[in-house]
Amino acid sequence: MRETFSGCVEEAWIDLNQHMNMGYYLVVFDLATANFYRDLNIGGVCHLESGQTIFSIESRICYRKELRLGEAFVIHSQLLGFDHNKVHYLHKMLTADELELVAMNECMSINVDERSRKSTPFNEASVAGLRKARFEDEGLEVDPWVGQSLRQIKWPVE
Repeated sequence: MRETFSGCVEEAWIDLNQHMNMGYYLVVFDLATANFYRDLNIGGVCHLESGQTIFSIESRICYRKELRLGEAFVIHSQLLGFDHNKVHYLHKMLTADELELVAMNECMSINVDERSRKSTPFNEASVAGLRKARFEDEGLEVDPWVGQSLRQIKWPVE
């Protein structure tokens, strides 16, 4: 896993429960995504040269610990897999001091031709970046939460 973002909880991010509002978790995970994409040579600035960009097609967040005003955090990102036009990855938000798990964000994104707005295979430079990250991340442990889905809670029997 590589560190892709770090920061401190800002006052504007605090909700009525006096902790970081859930919407801001996605904001900082998105900032980590931009840095992660740069490392992988996909999306972001890379699209200016290639005419390709990345669209998110699925994302989910699991909250494990609250963050409060001023608390520092880091985000580490892991490539879980990729094919000819999709990339699957995980962000883990950790407390900066003790590296305690705060939240996870699992994502699936697709490579898109900017003009046609349709999916397209990754170009050679992107494939090289993805292969490099695969080599670095392939042996890492994958959290058991990855790939799971919400389970429906049944209505109570009355």
